[in-house]
Amino acid sequence: MPTVQEARHWLDRWDRQQEIYLTDREERFAVIADVVEATCGPQPLIVDLGVGPGSLAVRLLDRLPGARVVGIDADPLLLGLARTAYGDRAGLRLVDHDLRLPGWVDRAAPGSRTGRLRQHDRAALAHSPGARLRLHRLRGPGAAWRRPGQR
Repeated sequence: MPTVQEARHWLDRWDRQQEIYLTDREERFAVIADVVEATCGPQPLIVDLGVGPGSLAVRLLDRLPGARVVGIDADPLLLGLARTAYGDRAGLRLVDHDLRLPGWVDRAAPGSRTGRLRQHDRAALAHSPGARLRLHRLRGPGAAWRRPGQR
């Protein structure tokens, strides 16, 4: 397992690499934070589906320190880097779960049936027909939805 310093070094490299493929990446993260704050206030519950190494989750917590972010992913490498680099971050909970399998909703917001859930989606929902229904049942008024590349 890498040290915190090594994990953050690899995540810095990840971010630089991602900027090549996603133009205006930081600006997109800022817009997501703007929308979440405007629609949900300063202390939302945010569920980051396909959290990867935690790039968006950490930026949301930087912007909204009162938020709670639950990041769900099944990639052991990226989730391991996120746990090592940010595992002690207040407001962040990382969950190892494959979104194609049942049970991720309960792991994201245990005991909650009315909490407002936020989505940063990878392709996982497209392959899980029941996932959209579960999200619609759980999300409350004013929920903000955004898909990568959506403007």
